[in-house]
Amino acid sequence: PETLLQKADMSMLRAKQRGRNTYDVFDSSIAKQLERRVQMRNELQEAIDTDGLELHYQSIVDASGGLCGFEALMRWQHKQRGSVPPSEFITLAEETGQIAQLTSWSLRQACLDARLLVESGILTGRMSVNISSTQFHRFNFLDLVRGILEETGLDPMYLELELTETVLMQDIAAARELIEELIEMGVTTAIDD
Repeated sequence: PETLLQKADMSMLRAKQRGRNTYDVFDSSIAKQLERRVQMRNELQEAIDTDGLELHYQSIVDASGGLCGFEALMRWQHKQRGSVPPSEFITLAEETGQIAQLTSWSLRQACLDARLLVESGILTGRMSVNISSTQFHRFNFLDLVRGILEETGLDPMYLELELTETVLMQDIAAARELIEELIEMGVTTAIDD
C-alpha cells in the first residue's frame, strides 16, 4: 500500500505541474524524473555550500561603445555534467526554495567584485544583478540589500537590481513601494527581458 500511495503521489504531482484539472498515469519515467530532480537539488545545495557556483560578468556598453557597467551572470560548472544551464538550476532553485541562498550569494559576490572594480577605476557605472521574484517579495529583502551593501562597502550608486516584468506584475503596489525604497537607498532598478 505504501508503494501504491507513493506512485499515486508522484502522478498527482506531475498532473498538477501540467496545470491541474487533469490526471496522470504512473509509469517508471515519473520515478526517474523525480529521482533526477532530487539528485540535482542535492547537488545544487552542495554547490551552494562549497562555493561551486561562479559569477561571470558581461560588459554593458553605452550607445557610443563605451563601458558603462557589468551584469553579473550566475554559472554552475558541475563536476560530472559540465556547465549546467541557468534555465535548469535557477528554475529548480525557485521550486525548492534554494533561490534565496542563490540570490543572497550572487548579490554579495557581485557587490564585493564591484567594489574592487570601482577601487581599480574599471567600474564607473553600475553592477547589475538579477533578482528573483521570490527573493524580491520576501519580507526582509530591503534588509538583505542594506546589509550586503554595508558588509561589502559598495556605494549603492554602483548597484542596479534587474527585475522581470512578472516580479512587478505580481503585486504592483508592493513592487512600487519596494522600488521607491531602493531609490531612497541609492540603488537603481531595471526591467529585464
